[in-house]
Amino acid sequence: MSVYAGDIINVPWSSRSTVLEVLFLVQTADRDFYGVLYSNPDPLKWDWPSPTGIAWVYHDGLQIRTWQEAGQKPSFTDYSSDFEIEQIFGHYENAEGHVSYAVKWVGYACPTWESDINYSCKHVADYHRRLSAPGSALTHYQPCVEVVTATTV
Repeated sequence: MSVYAGDIINVPWSSRSTVLEVLFLVQTADRDFYGVLYSNPDPLKWDWPSPTGIAWVYHDGLQIRTWQEAGQKPSFTDYSSDFEIEQIFGHYENAEGHVSYAVKWVGYACPTWESDINYSCKHVADYHRRLSAPGSALTHYQPCVEVVTATTV
């Protein structure tokens, strides 16, 4: 099952979060994950700074949900040798210039959006080299054009 702009996302923080745009599609052996820009019609209810956000979602056959890992996801802020990056495959920049990277971690099913990034990290540098290479198909995002097939779970 696919995810499209206009679809409702089942999230605990809002009854009406809606997909505004599909930014990325990551295919794993078990399911497809969609990196989406969504609207949050209740930002004041939760004291959020913005009525929009980015998330990774999947379709469970009945509805669209955000992914919940059983364990704590890795992040760049606590990056250590315990966590291995499989690939940085894209990024999203919002209207205020805030950049979040699409990161697939080894051993984790779903990618994460990472904004607190160590820019000297080899994977970030490699991503930007690929992004700026002549003829590169990578952009900050292209809806459903950047399909990543994950090699791990």
